[in-house]
Amino acid sequence: MRLTKKLKELVIARIESGDQIIDIADALGVTRQALYKAKWDNEEFGKAWDAAKEIGDQIQLSECEKEADFRARIGWLEPKFFEGRICGFIPKFSDSLLQLRLRALAPEKYADRAKVDHSGAIERSPDSIVIEFVSPNEPDQSSGS
Repeated sequence: MRLTKKLKELVIARIESGDQIIDIADALGVTRQALYKAKWDNEEFGKAWDAAKEIGDQIQLSECEKEADFRARIGWLEPKFFEGRICGFIPKFSDSLLQLRLRALAPEKYADRAKVDHSGAIERSPDSIVIEFVSPNEPDQSSGS
């Protein structure tokens, strides 16, 4: 199927708004493969697609961050059942999402502290490798006790 200029503009607009390619294809009544083929066959359309995808990805990221914030700070209500019927709701929150957001927003304060720093060279030769066999029934002699 050959995409008209109007259809290509619609595809670019939908990609830019963060829509998924499968959803765009379904809405247009074409296959994903047809959309990708049009992208590969037309350099100008491909460049516009890639630029729109960067914008769309940022929109999706923003939406996901908003949802993560909501689940971490405001939470959601989970139904409580008794004898097969809803008898109430329990507020739930996501501590792990809150931790991730804190690490993203203030890494200097909340990031993991593990740091590996190496400078120089590591020299290894077969002569420098020592293999020591220790019986599990004997006490460790290397501790000096």
